[in-house]
Amino acid sequence: MRALSREPLLTDALRVLDCFDGETGYLLEQEIAVRAQLPHEVVQVVVARLEASGIMTRSDSDVCALGLRLVSLAGQVGGLERLRSCAQPSLIRLRDTTAESANLVVPDGEFSICIDQVESRQPLRHTGWIGKRVPLAGTATGAAFAGTSGAQVADGAVEPGVTAVACLVQGAHDPRAVVGLTGPSFRLSGQVLVLARIAVESAAQDIGERLADPHIAARP
Repeated sequence: MRALSREPLLTDALRVLDCFDGETGYLLEQEIAVRAQLPHEVVQVVVARLEASGIMTRSDSDVCALGLRLVSLAGQVGGLERLRSCAQPSLIRLRDTTAESANLVVPDGEFSICIDQVESRQPLRHTGWIGKRVPLAGTATGAAFAGTSGAQVADGAVEPGVTAVACLVQGAHDPRAVVGLTGPSFRLSGQVLVLARIAVESAAQDIGERLADPHIAARP
């Protein structure tokens, strides 16, 4: 393998995967390089990394194909979209009730990922967390995923001066989910924090009930 002219990017991996369609299931690396318009040495590295993760396979004759890991990932996407559909009304209501940003979070190993957020309307608010990975250790979300009952509270675990309230969504299994809110610690204290915990627990219950309703489908 020749020395790389540059480090492969995520966009390179997407271009490699886009080379496979309903009519083309098997390709040589050289063919992928031509279709993706990428240097062959970059394709070699991308294919090796995708193969290591199970997203692609490669035969002894260097014929490449999509791997079974993609089937699992595709199934997770459907589950995520239905979860977001069921959670959206509750997230909006939680934001409106507490005036803080409402979040929907799923686990990813020792991390959590925010998959939806309804932002607070207040000038000082906790926003921009969709897609972010945060360690579970020491957080309200981590405590909720660990099975601790009721809404969990952590001050300063995610960011200094930010309080998080989180509760496990019963009935969310594939994937598991936690609903919560985040906001400035000076606002989330005392009786306000008590009411916020009640609102988060109510949102978790509402989402669980909607997930149990077979008539609610994923958003198109």
